[in-house]
Amino acid sequence: MATLPSSALLLALAWLAPQRAKKGPDLSEARKQLSASDEATFNQGARACSAADNLEGTELLLEKLGGSQPHFRDIAFEHLEKITDPYAIGLVENWVETHKDEMVRAWCADLLGAYFGKAKTAPLLKAVQENSVFIKTAAARALGRLQAKEAGGRIGSLKSSPDPLLRATAAITVARVDSKSVEGLVKMATGDKDSGVRAACLAALPEIAPNQVLGACEAVLKTPTSDWRARLTAVECLAKLRTKESVALLVRQASDARRAVANLSEKTLIAMTGKSFHGGKAWQEWWEAQGGTFELPAAGATGQSPVTGPATTGVFFDLPVDSDHVAFLIDRGATMSAQALNLGITKMEAVIKELETTLKALPKGNTFFNVYAYSSEPTAWERKPQPLNDKTIADSLQFLKKQPLAGEKNIWAALEAVLADPDIDTVFLMSDGEPQIGTYVHYNRVVDHLQRRNVLHRMVVHTVSVSDPSWSDGVKEWYRSQLREIAKGTGGKYVEK
Repeated sequence: MATLPSSALLLALAWLAPQRAKKGPDLSEARKQLSASDEATFNQGARACSAADNLEGTELLLEKLGGSQPHFRDIAFEHLEKITDPYAIGLVENWVETHKDEMVRAWCADLLGAYFGKAKTAPLLKAVQENSVFIKTAAARALGRLQAKEAGGRIGSLKSSPDPLLRATAAITVARVDSKSVEGLVKMATGDKDSGVRAACLAALPEIAPNQVLGACEAVLKTPTSDWRARLTAVECLAKLRTKESVALLVRQASDARRAVANLSEKTLIAMTGKSFHGGKAWQEWWEAQGGTFELPAAGATGQSPVTGPATTGVFFDLPVDSDHVAFLIDRGATMSAQALNLGITKMEAVIKELETTLKALPKGNTFFNVYAYSSEPTAWERKPQPLNDKTIADSLQFLKKQPLAGEKNIWAALEAVLADPDIDTVFLMSDGEPQIGTYVHYNRVVDHLQRRNVLHRMVVHTVSVSDPSWSDGVKEWYRSQLREIAKGTGGKYVEK
């Protein structure tokens, strides 16, 4: 990636003149540490630069943000978020406008969004006019975080962008800064041509226009063309209302054809009503028996014992598989050829054995699945999810057995691959270590960008960490923390083996 020369300091000085840049500690040692090859030393240097909170330290961090080492980029970004000095922030503002690499400019726009009350909006207002969709989206999102009222008129036209994420981001930002635009957000939440956009706009309503939530959810759930993403989001929004009207809608969705929607509806009903039925029919019969006299119990009431047992599901490394549209992301990096702890077989052989048990336990006929093997790049077993049956189970396992065990882990690329499939609602990501390569590697950046993309997708990611007995406790915990946070960021669960 291209970087700016040190003359950027002079540009920043002009940017914020006539203020004077604050002087800070000597960062000569930090410069040396930022040239180290190991993350621990680099992190020390980055910490010193953010603590200095001045032009020199910020420029050093920005140079690493614009570099080619992804681990160092992610560390630099984390420390750049801590900057508060106006001159230092001015340098970030300058990079939004002048850096040659569009991704770096977008990342700097994201940083400005974190500087609430301190960053200028002018660079962002210019950035939303760029040709790059990546820059436009980052700038529109940052303007929303900064609650920039002047953004409404400037980015209103982006609500008609052909790019779904930009369209949704612009609509949410405009509604956030201009109350007169709330109806436009509601209209997009209930009628945009893209179900992902409808889901993203609907998810924003509880914060921006809570009085519009019930009507919008009802409209979405009554629309025959609403796919599972919009319906799932409607259920999530209804869970925040705790009204008799929301219970009525949730009872209906407990019979939703999409298992993820039905399961969430049922889970929400149990929490809201204190009852513990299973299955849409049981909930409907109970609701009809109320005859309109039902009153919500106090929040936190405990449900009764289920009338029937839960649906039979498979389990993948102790994680229940309760989805009927699921993908398994399997690490095929070089380290997967090592022996699995106390099993006498390789890690990959152990994973294949576990996956076979899982797939054979899932209900056939109405379950669809896909398998991705990843190292530096992901490889999909099939172009789209396949119906679960004896043949597809055998074919998917054979696919994994043929995969060469080589390369480093690009977990971001694997997640991007499955994000491209709007039919998958649940992912099981298995890895025997931390992300090693890719656009984003540390969980702070992986989670941020996954969440931003996931507003359109609504995908839950569960993660499985397979340890190596040769690792120290500190290394194990660092690796585990990466996968733990990825799961947490999407509402998923994490297990370690």
